[in-house]
Amino acid sequence: MLVKGTRIFKFLEPVGLRHVVTLIKKYPRKVPSLLLAEGILPKLTSSDMVYEEIKSEKDESQCINVLLTENVPGLGSIGTITPVHRNRFWRYLYIKGLAELPTEERISEMKHKQNERPRVLCGESYVLQQRLSNMTLYVPMNSFRDWTLNKTHIRVALRRCGISVNENCISLPKENITSKLATCPFKISVNIENIVTVDVPCSIFLYQKLDKVTCTQPPTNVVRKIKIDNWTEDFSKDDVLISP
Repeated sequence: MLVKGTRIFKFLEPVGLRHVVTLIKKYPRKVPSLLLAEGILPKLTSSDMVYEEIKSEKDESQCINVLLTENVPGLGSIGTITPVHRNRFWRYLYIKGLAELPTEERISEMKHKQNERPRVLCGESYVLQQRLSNMTLYVPMNSFRDWTLNKTHIRVALRRCGISVNENCISLPKENITSKLATCPFKISVNIENIVTVDVPCSIFLYQKLDKVTCTQPPTNVVRKIKIDNWTEDFSKDDVLISP
């Protein structure tokens, strides 16, 4: 596409490439004012078509804005316009029918399909879901006292793993976990934004005092290796791509 200004022309590549080259005529055109007054514009000559490049602007970002046509966990809900890497769009989202290039007509159609609140998690909430889904939580408890597990114990155990959760989002097993059942594994449930409930396998870790100030500590490397897609970056070498 050619955009014309005062003796300056800009060649714009298709939307999304973000590469702009600014040109100026090498030989300024001279047209007699008498001809211009009569509305006569002489034909272009070869010298009129010679340009010089005066500026080149290229944004290395390969991201484009796309319209989600389905709920995509970790990215957004239906009707959302979000930036993604062009390869992730053309080689995955578009092929799977999950997203398309936005137009005013399609944006308006998608608004009617949107719910009042999101149906999938994205951002930090999605990362939290993945961490909880791929971990075993060890709850430290005193081996020399009788106790009954409560939500505060769970919240503290999660905090030790770098996870902050409100107690009202935690659900304990129906059967009370007491010191007599310390060797039995169990599961808790964590509600995330009233969208997803994650079941987390747990075990009791009975700590013992080593001296007056120190005691044994439960394992901290409790999260299995997880992969969180960065939608604004290209596929890695390990990703399995979908052929266009």
